[in-house]
Amino acid sequence: NHWNGADNREAWGWGALLLPQLEQGNLHEQLGVTEFTLLDVLSGNKPGLSATQARTLLQSRLDAFICPSDANNGLGSRHFGGGVGTSAGSLGNWQPGLSNYIAVRGTRNNPQQSNDCQGAMFFNSAIGFNDIVDGTTNTFAVGERETPCGRAGSWIGIRNPRGGGTRGIFYNVGHGQDTLNAPDPPINWGSRAGCGEGFSSLHPGGVQFLFCDGSVKFISDTIESVRSGSWNVNPPATIGTFQKLCHRRDEMVLGEY
Repeated sequence: NHWNGADNREAWGWGALLLPQLEQGNLHEQLGVTEFTLLDVLSGNKPGLSATQARTLLQSRLDAFICPSDANNGLGSRHFGGGVGTSAGSLGNWQPGLSNYIAVRGTRNNPQQSNDCQGAMFFNSAIGFNDIVDGTTNTFAVGERETPCGRAGSWIGIRNPRGGGTRGIFYNVGHGQDTLNAPDPPINWGSRAGCGEGFSSLHPGGVQFLFCDGSVKFISDTIESVRSGSWNVNPPATIGTFQKLCHRRDEMVLGEY
């Protein structure tokens, strides 16, 4: 949210907006999430909160966003260096607070734009129950991404809402083009076939997903996955069961999973 369309302007993500519902109302208020942009906060433009103080708050370890199976220090492995607010606040290549929980943007892997990405959450989206044509029990909302291989994400938001890859939209969202737990070596940031843009976990055999009806299910990494054509606005019926679960309005019959 609060993004003016230009490159490298840091923006809040869905995790920051949820803080009051996670007993983090004080942190939400200190950061001024609904009153100031993340760019403003990092630049030191929020009254009473210096850029350095903001960085400390934004590095908070919040257990609600961390999977117990993922051993980490609570800091994300994707830094915010180079952003406009970070540069204005002279904060360097700082690491944000980590999140192992990544919103499902759909099956499109294009850099973040204002178009509908077919999933439950994407840039400036306001998806309601009526928009989930496939039904809330058949549509993913949020999935896991572990730290060692997938590099997880961040609860605060996005360093570059316009970008993909290393420091772009995948801080907060993932797509369904990649199979679960697909390997993505640390040097291979630009891979379209790795969990750095998708979903992964350290649980043996699969990944936990939150569905739009509020249920949580363990999805086996052997689930049918056929990505061909999944990037289309109206994908073919031959896409896999996993891709169909990532898409909120394909209106296709699901296979077993």
